[in-house]
This record gives sequence, structure tokens and C-alpha cells, in this order.
Amino acid sequence: KNYKFINQLSHGKKILVDAYVPYDSNNKNISRYKHLALTHKIVNKYQPNIVVINTKETSLLLDKKNKIKYAENDFFKDYNERYNFYKKLFFKENFAHENQKWTLVKKDKIIVWNID
Repeated sequence: KNYKFINQLSHGKKILVDAYVPYDSNNKNISRYKHLALTHKIVNKYQPNIVVINTKETSLLLDKKNKIKYAENDFFKDYNERYNFYKKLFFKENFAHENQKWTLVKKDKIIVWNID
């Protein structure tokens, strides 16, 4: 269901997805980034119209009991920056960042944000 939804969103739009988000890897309008590693800096580099993250995986990152797993590991850089970015995407419905308006589109097993 979400696989089809994301592929439909990609018509004429660039999408950046986090790991554990279902998508068609052959779709040239969709790029995938490392697991729970997105930041505003990385999003700016890709310049997507839409960002999609996995709800369950994001909740694990935001659980302070898991901080050691996600902060003290060479794979996961910039813990505080990542934590604050995912926290915003998990709890807010809209926000502005660097002259861009972010709007929540969908939140169930995946969280979908539109960027204008």
C-alpha cells in the first residue's frame, strides 16, 4: 500500500526516502539515504520535493533508552542534529526551514512530508 503510494507521489517530483521505507528502487525520481541519518543539510543536498521516513524506526531513534545505540556508533554521526530533525518530522504538522515550508502529508507506517 505505501509502496504504491510513494511511487504515485513520485510523478514529476523528487522524493528522498529513509531506510525501511518501501519504494521502487528503479524509480529515478526516488533516492534513498542511510538508516536514520537524515539532517536538514543532507535534505538540502538532495533537494527533494518530498521526504519520507519510517514511523517505527523513527520512534526507536527518539526513545532515549536507545541513545547509546544511535549516538555512540561510528555509523551514526551527528546524533543531536539527527535526533532534532527526526523529532520535528515525528511530532510536528508543519514548520519552516530556510525559506521552505514543510507540511505533513501522511502519518501511519510511514511519515510523508511535502517541501515547498
